[in-house]
Amino acid sequence: MAETTVEKLIESTKDVHMNSLNNGCRRKIGMFMDPEGSLIPDSDMFNDWCGCAELLNFSQLEIENMKRRKSPTQEMLHLWNTRNDPEPTVGNLLSFLSQLERFDVISECRQMIERDVEKWKQNQQSLQQDPSSPSSPPPDKIETVSDGKC
Repeated sequence: MAETTVEKLIESTKDVHMNSLNNGCRRKIGMFMDPEGSLIPDSDMFNDWCGCAELLNFSQLEIENMKRRKSPTQEMLHLWNTRNDPEPTVGNLLSFLSQLERFDVISECRQMIERDVEKWKQNQQSLQQDPSSPSSPPPDKIETVSDGKC
């Protein structure tokens, strides 16, 4: 995947909250990120979910607790929704995957990501156009599945 394509995808999703990604998309990302990765050359990080958790500023204790889950990646994404630094956006996730040189994950999950983001954007637009419709809860009030079950 060309770097400019990844950069464009990151830019187009920089303001899209992680809650826009549905469970299927998160599970697919987990299928790629859960297996033990390899050390990134000239770095002290691995290119798996642990490396991503480090980029998200999770503590070693938090990372150890995530390891106990069926899908540590899904648990990490769920917990990230409760934090603000770095902001839990799809663009930030894609940026971190790029930093970890996980272009395979971006490429394989791109279609699902774009579909979910488009649905989210359409929903946001319709909420803005119809003030009489019930507003959606703030992102931190939306429940997500953290154990990988539907």
